[in-house]
Amino acid sequence: METTTVKDENSTANFTLFGNVTLQPLVIIDIPILYVVNTFATVLVNPIIALFGITGNILSIIVLVKSGFSKPSNVLLSALCVADTFVLIAALNIPRFTAFLPGKKPNHIALWEYSETECFILYVLTIIIHGFYIYGVKLSATIVTLITLERFIAVFFPLKFVSIVTTKRAWLSVILAYVIWLPWPLYNFALYQFSFQYFKYWDLYAGSILIYYDDLFVMTNLNVVIPLGLYMPFILVTLGSLLIATKVKVTLEKRQALVSAAAAKSAAKSSKTTRTLLTVCLVFSITKFASILEYFMDFVHQNGDYIANRDRALALTLIIFFLDNVCSASNFFIYVALNKKFRNSLRESICLLERK
Repeated sequence: METTTVKDENSTANFTLFGNVTLQPLVIIDIPILYVVNTFATVLVNPIIALFGITGNILSIIVLVKSGFSKPSNVLLSALCVADTFVLIAALNIPRFTAFLPGKKPNHIALWEYSETECFILYVLTIIIHGFYIYGVKLSATIVTLITLERFIAVFFPLKFVSIVTTKRAWLSVILAYVIWLPWPLYNFALYQFSFQYFKYWDLYAGSILIYYDDLFVMTNLNVVIPLGLYMPFILVTLGSLLIATKVKVTLEKRQALVSAAAAKSAAKSSKTTRTLLTVCLVFSITKFASILEYFMDFVHQNGDYIANRDRALALTLIIFFLDNVCSASNFFIYVALNKKFRNSLRESICLLERK
């Protein structure tokens, strides 16, 4: 097959074209300030967020398991904790970190300066961990949408809630979400290609990851994955949360005006679960806005200058990855801050572990 090598005059990166298919390095950073920001975020900020988030998600699962899964909301929250943990694992992608370690090549170039076998092992570990991130992001968006739907039914159809939203249906929804999104990270594995070659410019043999973009991937991503995994969850969660918040506020005001103080207190207590889950949804909407912005900017500037588009895309990618980590790590702290029952259960669980 005919091949053509294209070199960006302002870049040290080569892009090899195979027909209509592009193979390009997974991570290459030419802009000094972006390299500094990426290094700081990759080595320090994101791993710290991930460690706190993973610990919080594990504690959340312990508390939710102890509370039992008789409530559909507990099923959904547990599934969300697992999905968020998948996302956070990517921030601890040590094999990927090693590609930026100092060596013969510039630090901002992602290459593994080891033997071919060692590079291949790092390559496999890197794409597996990245697969967890791809899987977790889509799962998290879907489950937050399910949480919004569950709260919408609870608030707008309280008399039918028990018959519509059951634990069995919650489990079924979660299992379907996990099954439906599983093919996407598996398909992404097929996009990657391991490369081990000699780089004359730096006089070294090194391994790298190449990404294989074909028409099927592009069309599936644009027409199916992005709408179902980003646009629809963002719209449904944002609008649903606004409607639920408005309804809860109006209902509480009416109840406080018409019923006794005891009944009003009971209604306020009932709304705490909704408030907690709405906060989770709010954080999701805020953090996903950057992803929406990225795709909007891609559409607006798709025919613009390649270098400018690449730099903008890289900056937005760094922001999106940071916000994804914040979103996935925040839920535990939301539960602790807004749910007294969760705090008490967490305290009891910690005391029980200390006794053992």
